[in-house]
Amino acid sequence: MDTPAITLTDLPVELITIVLEYSEEDDVVSLAAVCRVLNAIAGSHFLKSVHFRHDSKGLFLGSSAIPFRASRGLCTVLDCLSNVSYLMYDLTDDYVDDMYKGLSVLKNVPASRFFHLSYFTPLPPPHTLVGSTDLPFPLRLLPSPSSATAVLLALFAELVVKSTRSLHIDADLEVDDTLMPISLPPLTSLEDVHITAPFLHTRPFRTWITSSLNASRILRLYIGSVPTISPFLSQLSLPSLQRFTFTDRGEVSAIDFASVRSFLLRHPSIRDLNLTFSIHDNSGDAGSLPLPNLKKLFVHPSLLPHFLSLPGPSPAATSSSLLFPNLQSIHFEVGLFEHLTTPYTYSVWETVLRRVSAQGNVTELELPFEDFLNFKHPIYDPFSSPSQILELPSIQLVTFLFSHHVTPDELQELFFPWFNHTFPNARRLAIHQIQWAQQEESSFAGAIKEKCPQVETLELSYTKKLVEEWLAQDSEGFGLAAHRSEGKFPILALYHARFITN
Repeated sequence: MDTPAITLTDLPVELITIVLEYSEEDDVVSLAAVCRVLNAIAGSHFLKSVHFRHDSKGLFLGSSAIPFRASRGLCTVLDCLSNVSYLMYDLTDDYVDDMYKGLSVLKNVPASRFFHLSYFTPLPPPHTLVGSTDLPFPLRLLPSPSSATAVLLALFAELVVKSTRSLHIDADLEVDDTLMPISLPPLTSLEDVHITAPFLHTRPFRTWITSSLNASRILRLYIGSVPTISPFLSQLSLPSLQRFTFTDRGEVSAIDFASVRSFLLRHPSIRDLNLTFSIHDNSGDAGSLPLPNLKKLFVHPSLLPHFLSLPGPSPAATSSSLLFPNLQSIHFEVGLFEHLTTPYTYSVWETVLRRVSAQGNVTELELPFEDFLNFKHPIYDPFSSPSQILELPSIQLVTFLFSHHVTPDELQELFFPWFNHTFPNARRLAIHQIQWAQQEESSFAGAIKEKCPQVETLELSYTKKLVEEWLAQDSEGFGLAAHRSEGKFPILALYHARFITN
């Protein structure tokens, strides 16, 4: 029996995507002509998402991004965009032309459930650093603000009719902020919105984005660095909001927390709250911010006094658990370079932990340590009494992030006594941002089993196993990277392992 010949219709979507990824414009048009004849691959057998990027070759893990020049070929393929609902545009310096090409694709899709627009200013090459005698970094010629405003208006108008549910805009584009507000109907289908785009808060766009948020059933809202956050938050009313993130990337900000508090008080439906900006004024009133549905809190340490009070006889201390009856998880976030200006010594974290201890229903805790080895905790003070040692018996999962390299031997000497006293009932321990060899991991797991018998599950750099599994792990394999393949990011680990072993 003869084997039937393989036709283009038998090719998997992934392979067709690779053809597009590594194609020049003429090749894409040729593929479109073939697809027109063999239109069985169009529609249900073809693309479901389109990711445009200027130079897609060699992208990490073989991303399915394609160059913007392929837009004409995609639009030529008969019905090949009929199932596309995810559009991602990573813009270049010629972002007006990029957006017009992306607009042609957007007009050909029946719906756009997910729309992502991003523009990252490229860093200057190393030879342009201060003190270099090489030629200076050439000036970047960006499109005119008026043309950028025009194409953004066209894009948003198309999104209104495409029933977009998830809108992610992470782009600092130059627009004409002297124009009158755009006259577009609001986008009423939104559920998930991610905004790190100052231009959306300029005169032409702020009324439209605000009305779109208020007219939609917003479940998740992410707001990045915004200089005028107070008036923006004061105009929002999102009764279905479940997850709210407002970040200034860890930098000390002049943001008036009163505007944030007012927004939170109007949205008691929030379950996950992420406030990762820092403020100078940390004299908050913990009794004035009840969030009855809050389950997870990601917060900068300077903001914690606005949520949790210190244990004591004050009314705020006694009512802390009543303000957040469902709070289970607290994660502390600090800026990437914040440790250069803010010394997070143990005394700082001890005060933080005392506030957490007053919230008896918290079971998960994450702490970023700059340099644990230099901390001086009361366990090593011969004059301290047992009553001075802080204890958090409700904590079941503890996660530590280290900014400086620490060895397993160093941790065993200082970490275990403090950990056992402070978290006597912790069943799970996670330590991230470490680079240990497999033998060091096994050795650390053995010390955990001996000195911290209450710990059942150990997670090291996002690889989670039972303590017994760490002890029994095989020493063979691809090394550290392949060992990571058993964890949370298996493909990521295999990618690294390929380069380590070659």
